[in-house]
Amino acid sequence: MYFKIVSVFFSFLKKKIFSDNLSKAIDLSVVYIDISSFNYFPIYDLSDVEEYLLSRILEDTIFYNKNYVSRKKSLFIITIPYLTGGHTRLMENLSLMMPADRDLLITRSAEYEVKKRLEFFLVIVMSA
Repeated sequence: MYFKIVSVFFSFLKKKIFSDNLSKAIDLSVVYIDISSFNYFPIYDLSDVEEYLLSRILEDTIFYNKNYVSRKKSLFIITIPYLTGGHTRLMENLSLMMPADRDLLITRSAEYEVKKRLEFFLVIVMSA
């Protein structure tokens, strides 16, 4: 019974993610993941949500920066970069292997020191 109730709730939440504005959709996605993670609900694939949010973020980024598509070849997307984060280091190392035109989209927040470090590797196009 518990899984049926939770399943109905997650279906409702997913529909809201696809119908709300981008900011709300991202917030609801965080709620979706938090609830499923902390309650050990078996959700292994949210690629449809990821693809939807990514397309919305890119649409908004292109809307605010119309020259983006023609200028850059690589876009890195990170939620929250950390000075000590392993994924942040991986992104930095990967960026060094790519052509000079590399952008970074930070979907959440980042501390000033982290942004300054990342500017050595990438051009920050948008940050919360």
